[in-house]
Amino acid sequence: MVRQPLTTFVCMQDGAMKRILNLMLVTTLLLSGCVLPGGAEGAPTATPETPVEPTAVLAPSTNTPEPLPTEAPTEAPTPEPTATTPPIGAIFGRVFHDVCANGDPSDEGCVEGAGDGRLTEGDEALSGVRVFLGEGTCPSFGRAESVTNAEGFYAFAELADGPYCVTVDPTANAGLVPVLLPGQFTIPRGGAATLLLTGGQQVGDINFGWDYENLPSVAKDCIDRVEVDEVLAYPDGWSLRANVEFARAWRLKNAGTCTWVEGYALVNGGGEAMTETTRIPLSAVVEPEGTIDIAVALTSPAEPGAHSGVWLLQNERGQNFGSGEQANVALTVSINVFSELLTTAALGQPTLVDTLDTDDRWNLFEDKNVALTLENGRITLLSKRTDGFDAWTVTASSLGDATIEAVFTTGPACDGYDRYGLIVRSPEINSGYFLGISCNGQYAIRQWTGKKWEVLAGWSPGVNINTGPNAINHLVVVMEGNKLSLFVNGQLQGSVTDNDAPIYGGGRFGPFIASQGTTGFTVYLEEVAYWAAP
Repeated sequence: MVRQPLTTFVCMQDGAMKRILNLMLVTTLLLSGCVLPGGAEGAPTATPETPVEPTAVLAPSTNTPEPLPTEAPTEAPTPEPTATTPPIGAIFGRVFHDVCANGDPSDEGCVEGAGDGRLTEGDEALSGVRVFLGEGTCPSFGRAESVTNAEGFYAFAELADGPYCVTVDPTANAGLVPVLLPGQFTIPRGGAATLLLTGGQQVGDINFGWDYENLPSVAKDCIDRVEVDEVLAYPDGWSLRANVEFARAWRLKNAGTCTWVEGYALVNGGGEAMTETTRIPLSAVVEPEGTIDIAVALTSPAEPGAHSGVWLLQNERGQNFGSGEQANVALTVSINVFSELLTTAALGQPTLVDTLDTDDRWNLFEDKNVALTLENGRITLLSKRTDGFDAWTVTASSLGDATIEAVFTTGPACDGYDRYGLIVRSPEINSGYFLGISCNGQYAIRQWTGKKWEVLAGWSPGVNINTGPNAINHLVVVMEGNKLSLFVNGQLQGSVTDNDAPIYGGGRFGPFIASQGTTGFTVYLEEVAYWAAP
């Protein structure tokens, strides 16, 4: 029998038992069980001497269980240490437009160009400002971040005692729109404050005053907001050669309640400007719900890859705004710059480079299967079918042995075996060899005889093929007698030699497209060049 401390097992039944407990608070009780009302036994649950077998056993246990002690020693319980809750502090405040900073004569403390550095009635709350908290003295970041609400409030809670740095970086954005700039802080100078929390302090007066440049001292009673009604030229995702001049154009709608008057402008808000122009004044007054067309002259960067810039509207007070519910979503200019022709390094200057500024060399058309159009220096191929039907066009002139390079960009939807590439060795428009790639990164080489398909190299995983939508791929086809080779982005995918059917000694070439399930599958032919064999 095991002696159980009274404090670990109690079976109370009625008032008599309570009186017994009062007499035996410091003793132990030898228990053999208690009978609960109704006759049910209430003995404590103990670990059975024979362990319960698991439902599945992988191997017999080699562990020998320790024997249970015949008697548990009675020991005085060790008192648990009392936990001490550390003091919890907080820091909060507001970010505001210090309207006095422009020299309000009604405020004796107001100084022209400096401001009074006080949060007073009439100051305008600034929402969407990012406030940063760091540990230690300023400068310090990385502990937490808060974004001011509609009343300009920010807060940091559950802070232990110690020094902290609170900072507002005017170049940081809560949305895509810089809420501040241009301007300067009136309090604290430099936009950073160091403070020491002790004893769980709740410090609630760490305010940041901001002076916008050249602003009136009264708040606007209307809302500035813009919406993009239409992108008129060079939409996001457009592919261009390096160092090419182009113009992004928008039709913008006044989606706010303020009238866009003299002083409103389109301004650069960050990213890659792609221009030296940073501010374009609006050319007309725009009432709410009205629209205006505006364009920015840009130049594509020299480096290949994706490039993006940010543009905003700015009101007559110098405050930037964009679209969306909070008017903090900026206008973007996102383009892809494709690299120089890959074959030039190996073969020198090409025999011909077609930058696709005109359609003189191409038979472009639209029918029930496909639409082929030329705009802004590229040919758009739009498949109207989704059943794998191949559609193509070819040049007006014929080409013998040669190396052809074509730059393609996929559209916003590109999936699976949607495919595109080059048709070559086409003596007539209704036959030729198709060397192409699919949106899932495979390649194939096929022949259309005019009556049936001959698969020379079936669909196989490719190497270094850019997949999916908005992908740029350089396709190079090398034609040497009856041998055809396909390269993609400088990597050989495969070669075929057609000995069973004569490869035509010459023929036309061009792009092809086929959708295998994607509605509106679109591919853009950006540039074509060829090197004729000597």
